[in-house]
Parts: sequence; structure tokens; C-alpha cells
Amino acid sequence: YPSENHKRQFWGNFSWTTPVGTVTYIPAFHTYYTNGQQLIGSVIHQDNLEGFDQIHTEELRISSLPESPVSWVAGAMYYSNALTNSTITHWIYSGALTFDQELHKRTQDDGAFADVIVPLPDDWKLTGGVRFDHTYITTDESYTANDATAVGNPYSSTWFLPEVLDTSTLSGSAGQRTYDNFTFRARVEKQITPQNLAYAIVSTGFLPGDVALSKTAAGPVAIPYDQEKLTAYEIGSKNRFFNNLLQFNADAYYYNYTGFQQTVNTSGNPQNPSFATLSSPARMIGGEAELMIRPTAADRITIAYGYINAYFVNQSAQFLEYQEQTRIPGIAPNTLSTTVEHSIELPNGSSILLRDQVRFKNGYDMAGVTESEAYARPYVHVGDTVIDDFSAPGMPPTANTASPATSTISPIRNIWPALRLKRPAAATLKLR
Repeated sequence: YPSENHKRQFWGNFSWTTPVGTVTYIPAFHTYYTNGQQLIGSVIHQDNLEGFDQIHTEELRISSLPESPVSWVAGAMYYSNALTNSTITHWIYSGALTFDQELHKRTQDDGAFADVIVPLPDDWKLTGGVRFDHTYITTDESYTANDATAVGNPYSSTWFLPEVLDTSTLSGSAGQRTYDNFTFRARVEKQITPQNLAYAIVSTGFLPGDVALSKTAAGPVAIPYDQEKLTAYEIGSKNRFFNNLLQFNADAYYYNYTGFQQTVNTSGNPQNPSFATLSSPARMIGGEAELMIRPTAADRITIAYGYINAYFVNQSAQFLEYQEQTRIPGIAPNTLSTTVEHSIELPNGSSILLRDQVRFKNGYDMAGVTESEAYARPYVHVGDTVIDDFSAPGMPPTANTASPATSTISPIRNIWPALRLKRPAAATLKLR
């Protein structure tokens, strides 16, 4: 079906050096507009009318000068999101309404933050950061559902007819939510040798709660959900050996969620779904290990393994009504990848990088299902998967490079200082 989409984004980054520190100002403005139609499965036609999503951010910060013995940064940030959407769905063969939703939502966040890195004796280093956020959400929504009982065949002209329409609205104080959050992070690290680093981190994060209309057995009702708050603990080590020919990184973590959000189908009918986001306490325990070997200047082998046990705890009666699994959907317990890279130098100074990556992922459920939908469990479960990606891009000659190998595969000593800390995709951390 025809659709129309427009996206615009503008941003800037302005910096001034002062005797006190470096001042940085970053404004950004993003808009997205859509107007079109789509087919859901083979039985539902959906119109997305005048969908508008606008995001505006401002950040102003001041940071220490490079020569400062103590590194620090402090600043403020403004975030605003205006969202408008109109969605209408019909059964194709009968023309019966499935649902009609009109949504106007605005989210605003005002934040202030500060961060400091203090070097200590004997190659110890301490990092501390704090942040305060005031979040304000307003929702104006109208939702009309067809509560008719489905009889016959979904491909018949009488499916969900005659219509039994039920409309609910959400506006005013019922659609307003305000949240104040104080988050922090603390990190201590020890440079044991120039090639070995150990660290420990504790940090907190949040995702604001909300309220939205959703279809239930009692008709469309406003379903609130709590904030998602996280306290994360992590210990790890970064190591290089044999003159940078081998690197080994490992970490273990424990995530404590006071509320982990899960989207579920509250209608109990997969053919006529109604989605809501619920929240439950959850835990995540896991670890990662990564081994990088550089046998020659033109070759690199990387082996990475990750394990995570992600599960709900202390579910409420409402959550248990709509969520049948105890494990958090969308997260594979075990992942393993092996990557082999080889650079081939060509006579003209260019090169070809041969790269093959094999990734294994344990089976997992993609989405949550209700107890009444337990029969649908096989349809949301993905079994063990193995994916092999092979690429051979050509690299043009690079000036001031000793050999093509150094321009196509970053030496371990060049990627070491970044100290990138991996985190599971499920973790939502709003940290600076």
C-alpha cells in the first residue's frame, strides 16, 4: 500500500575554551512524519494517519581542561518529545472495525549532571557521577474497540459483525505523570601493570512510567505501569599479553530491576490483539569473556562468549494475569561468536579484508504470552540459531601507513584504551 514518510534532523556541536574549562553546547531537532497504509497478516488493513514524532534536545556542559589533574564535567540537559498518531484497523473481508486509536503525548525531561575522575596513588582511579531528572508526561488518548464476538471464519464477510463499539478516553489529570529521579555511578579501577586493568562499577538508571489505554475483557481501560529502575553491579578485567599479540577481557554483572517493563497482549486473542506494557521486578545475572589473538600482522581471531540468566521475581497478580513465562522474553541465555580476519595486500597499495564471523545463539521466546495463550508458545519461540557472515571489502591505499594490515585491522594496542564495557541489550541505563 502507498505510504508517505518524511524525516528531518538538525544538530550542532559548539565548543569554547575558557580559563575555567571547555564549554560545549549541543542542540538537536528531529521530526518524523508518516501517512500511509499497511497489511497486517492477510486479514487486517491498517491506516496510519498523520503520525508525527518530534524530538528536541539541548545540552550545555563545562568540562575540565586537558592539563587538569582531576577530570570533571558538569552540565544540564533538556529533552522534549511531542507524539501524535491516529491508527484505524479493519478486518479486510468483513470490513468490521478492529480498533481506532487517537493519541497525543508529550514527554519532557529536565536534567542536571556532574562527573569527576580522580587519580589516586599506586595507579588507582576513582570515578563518581550524579544526575537528577524531572520527567513530565501528558497523554490525551481516545480508544475505540470492537467488542463483538467472533463467529465463523476470519475470511468470511460476517467476521466480528455486527460491531459492538466501546470507546474510552484518557485526558486531564488522569493522563498526567510526573517523576523525579536521582541516579549515580561509581567506578574504581586499578592499573595493575601497563597491560592489566581491573575495575568494579555500581550504577543506577531509570525509565519513567506511563499510562495508556488498552483493550481488556472489560473494554478499553487506562493501564498504568510503574517506573523501570535499575541498580547494576559489575566487576571485570582488561588484559594484554605477549607484546599486544593477545588480549583477554572478562566481566561478571548483576542487575537488580525494581520494575522491568514487558509488552503483552491483554486481549487473550492473537487474531485481535491489544497490547499493554506491564512492569515487574526482575534480576539479571551474567558474564562475558572475549579473547583476541593476533598471530600475524595481517590476521586477527576473536572469540566472545556471553551468558545471562534474566528472570522475573515477585510478580503482581495483574502481571501474572498477562505474563505466563518466568524468564524475560527476548534474551538468549547463551551467545558465542568466532571471528577470523585476514588482510591481503595488493600490488597497488590497496588491500582486501577477508572476514568471517560465526554466531551461535540459544533458543528463547521473542515475546510474552498470557496463560490463556500458552498454546501459542511455539509460535513465539526461536530455537538455537547459527549465523555465518562472510565479507571481503576492498580497502583503498592509505597514506602514511606502514602496511595495509595496519589500516584494515586495528592493532590491539589501538583499541585497548577505549575500555568499552559491553552491556546486554535488555538493560536500559540513563547514565552519564
